[in-house]
Amino acid sequence: MKIIDAHVHLIEFMAGFNRRGEMRPIGGGKARWASGEVWNLVPPGLGEYGFTGEKMLEIMDAHGVEKAVLVQGNASGYQNEYSYEMMKKYPGRFTAACTFDPFMLDAEKIKNRFFYEMRFPIVKFEVGTDCGLMSYHRPFPLDGEPMSPIYDEIEKNGQVLVMDVGRFTDASHQHGALVNIAKGHPAMKFVICHILLPSKGDDAELERQMKALDFDNVWFDLAALPLLLQGEPNPDALVLHFIEIARKIAGPKRLMWGSDVPSTLQYNSYADLINMIVRSGIFTDSEFEDVFYNNAALVYPFGK
Repeated sequence: MKIIDAHVHLIEFMAGFNRRGEMRPIGGGKARWASGEVWNLVPPGLGEYGFTGEKMLEIMDAHGVEKAVLVQGNASGYQNEYSYEMMKKYPGRFTAACTFDPFMLDAEKIKNRFFYEMRFPIVKFEVGTDCGLMSYHRPFPLDGEPMSPIYDEIEKNGQVLVMDVGRFTDASHQHGALVNIAKGHPAMKFVICHILLPSKGDDAELERQMKALDFDNVWFDLAALPLLLQGEPNPDALVLHFIEIARKIAGPKRLMWGSDVPSTLQYNSYADLINMIVRSGIFTDSEFEDVFYNNAALVYPFGK
């Protein structure tokens, strides 16, 4: 089975910033926030202060993974320059998303550099109240200013939009806005991370939201659920339960597997993240090909 990992975080240097303040790497794959909290971002053996493209390629080669999509977020800090370098250095293996804070005074200048000088093929916004833009900005409408003109530009450029909107109870989880974005930009490929990030008891709401997002230009990735549901009893079973719901509603043509490494490797090996789904019986053999490869190959552009 061919595999594309549709959700990977490379970290040249840990440089996160969110509601906890700024991040400082302290070695051993750990970082301390200004609030005093310490996070384990990179499991032992994968990097003292970051997680390199070469280390990711070692993991990919050991598990038969052909390509990976490099995304970014505030949890480890923006990695635009490094993601770009890795995409250019390994064009057949990596493609990359840029990201930026649209509230910065120089946001237009930065956006233009990423879009038209560096020509990133993918744009990702992490907007959640825990680690995203709304963790240090007041809540704002995802389908209003300053975001809407950016979506228009992404659609015009043929770029892919990726969004992580946080949990169902977060002010950033604006389901109606996601529907408006998808409907208003039918030519834009739109990927929503973590199948909308449900928690235990969200079954009916997950079904409702996924049904409302039944558009030809919308896909969902399955990344990080084993990590994000760790606080729940029997989290692996809950992960598979939500994936079954996603398959029933969205269908296998609109789901993409992703690992969300390196942080997810705290609880599961890379092989476990693959085999958990492969051995679940949720998908047929042909559906596995779609979820693990074909859908990502259709959505995300890779260099030669």
